[in-house]
Amino acid sequence: PPPPPPPPHPTVDSLHPSPPPSINTTSQSSAASDVYKRQKQMLAEVHRSFTSKELQDVLDQAKALEEVQKADDPPEAVAAIPSLTLDDLDRDEPEFPIQIEDNAFGSGVTLIKHSVPASSGIAYFDLGFDMSRIPFDDVPLVPFVERMLVETGTTDMTDVELDRLIGMHTGGIDVERVVEPIIPDGSVDKTASAQTKLRTMLFIQGKCLSDKTDAMFDIMLKILASANFDSPQKAKQMLREAISDMESDISSDGDDFALRRIRSKYSSLGFLGELWSGTKHLTVLKDLLKIAKEDWPAVRSRLERMREAIIGPSLDGVVLNFSGDRNVLEEAKDEISRFLTQQLPRLHKDVPASNEATGRLPNFMEVDHPWVAPLLSAMGQVSSDAEHEAIVASTKVSYIGEGGRLFDVNEQISGSFSVVSRYLSTGYLWDTVRVLNGAYGANSYFYTTEGILIFMSYRDPNGIATTLAAYDGVE
Repeated sequence: PPPPPPPPHPTVDSLHPSPPPSINTTSQSSAASDVYKRQKQMLAEVHRSFTSKELQDVLDQAKALEEVQKADDPPEAVAAIPSLTLDDLDRDEPEFPIQIEDNAFGSGVTLIKHSVPASSGIAYFDLGFDMSRIPFDDVPLVPFVERMLVETGTTDMTDVELDRLIGMHTGGIDVERVVEPIIPDGSVDKTASAQTKLRTMLFIQGKCLSDKTDAMFDIMLKILASANFDSPQKAKQMLREAISDMESDISSDGDDFALRRIRSKYSSLGFLGELWSGTKHLTVLKDLLKIAKEDWPAVRSRLERMREAIIGPSLDGVVLNFSGDRNVLEEAKDEISRFLTQQLPRLHKDVPASNEATGRLPNFMEVDHPWVAPLLSAMGQVSSDAEHEAIVASTKVSYIGEGGRLFDVNEQISGSFSVVSRYLSTGYLWDTVRVLNGAYGANSYFYTTEGILIFMSYRDPNGIATTLAAYDGVE
């Protein structure tokens, strides 16, 4: 299906001062009112202490400062700044040794080896599984599953015991997702991607001394096969912590949330970002906590279904990234062969595939990812809900963003536009929104694979109209 049409005008997101609806606002409003009254009284006392001449001096100084801020830097000052020319740039891209082995050791797994000059005897591994078999209704829970895999222990170990085991044999094990558009082979010029061909992977990552490789592989498999998903108290504690952290982050990092919200209206990857780490995810967490309190077996069933979908019925789509120096690569060769041919296949005996997780994976370079259709449907609903939005947060400053699609899907994007976007950040937006209007920061964000441009202010003391007027001044 074609991407949903963009909103008729650029999207505006603003996080502005006001208490969030999820907390008791009566006492907070009263406290804020008291602070405002004290500040007003203090300013009135300072004002009365000035003579008419002193007040005029303050106004004159402010006017003089504004004129200095508006003035261009003198040519001699600009010339004194060190600069680079095109001749100073290396036109040859650096090459990093990489070996890709499809069906490594006959296992069906793709093995990718990266040789680095020196790794001090440390081996780095990323074991990746394709997430495309996860039903779209469960996709919003992916970040929660990532935490459950490594923070709840296993069926025969507590979370503390698992942490000790990881610390004893490795330098740390974590879980991370990678979602990106698939670029066709041979593509050179950048174009705005339709983002219907996607790669969605979940990696369990770890590092260890090369002689501890077997132990780390054992721990990875233990986490994947038997992470304790039947831990309701731990799960509810994690959900409450995540909700609290996000509510706090909205106030302190409002620009990130506004960026995600705007991008979600134009990009399927942007919508996933909003679903997994934006204001939409906060709603997901609150709804999930409510269900966990009322019907934990239903939550546990969804988590187990997601584990089964991630592991899948076979090693089809599994990737093992391995990085280390030449000695490490050689020393770990036998352990990797044993892991891929003997240990990893046992994972499917421990975790039988669900009905949804059967069959081989399609080639996502040729067919649309199964999440795309429901993603576009959800994006269309968001785009039609409101042209402009405001996210209410408990903060004394605003984070004001405006953005939209500049390049249509499949339209070629020149690399020079990234330079223009960077220049706007360090030039016009810095001078206008930060220096003259007093925001703590202002940036231009250009998403090169999507053709989307967003202007964003950071800790902005101004009203929406003032900052939007500054954005409109870009010619």
